[in-house]
Amino acid sequence: MCVRNISHTFKLVPNRFVPTHEHVLKNDVTLLQDFIQSYAKLFVITGAGISTESGIPDYRSKGVGLYSQNSYQPMRIKEFLSSSQAQRRYWARSYIQWPIFSSSQPNQSHYILNDWFSKGKIHTLLTQNVDELHKKAGTLEAIELHGSVHKVHCLNCQKQMSREAFQIILDSVNIEFSPEVRDVKLRPDADIYLEEDEVSRFILPKCPSCDIGIMQPNIVFFGANVKKEKVEQIYGMIKIRISHS
Repeated sequence: MCVRNISHTFKLVPNRFVPTHEHVLKNDVTLLQDFIQSYAKLFVITGAGISTESGIPDYRSKGVGLYSQNSYQPMRIKEFLSSSQAQRRYWARSYIQWPIFSSSQPNQSHYILNDWFSKGKIHTLLTQNVDELHKKAGTLEAIELHGSVHKVHCLNCQKQMSREAFQIILDSVNIEFSPEVRDVKLRPDADIYLEEDEVSRFILPKCPSCDIGIMQPNIVFFGANVKKEKVEQIYGMIKIRISHS
């Protein structure tokens, strides 16, 4: 079954969300190179800034970040879990934006880090991003601190499935859902603005396994905590690295 094409009015624009910055000086490159070469292996942490050149905005950059352009606040875990309307709103907006967000591609920074990782220069790559661009670049071992929007699970039976598979399910029950999107800005969490009356027309199906629960993306929503076992995994890697240095 093919996913219906609902993305004809949108497109990713690389560099659109890269904040204003000064040109890199030769001395800056030398300092970075000296730092990298002074260590046998590196522990690398990346955040939203690395994906802006892939056409995905961050939240805080001056002038181009989401917070600097409007008063938008991302979905919080308490709201998602306690409100059926919030769940409908989240998935309606995600449904419209998914074809664009999921088509984003790694940029040079992702590929360079993957090259270093494959050559053993990086022993751990940790990212705060949920876009899976590190994995698309080849770094399958990247640790996703805040999870990934490319996977979803049922809040009742914990059934896991890919976001792409869930998009097909959403598509099958929302054939006539074609809202007018007035604000086409892509958001870091695969979100987009829709009017509430349009959201109310969106059909949110139950879990295809238990037919009871609502599906939730495998991400750490704002207001939620990173799972303890993941934090312990990261600290464990740091300790192993220190003990072998």
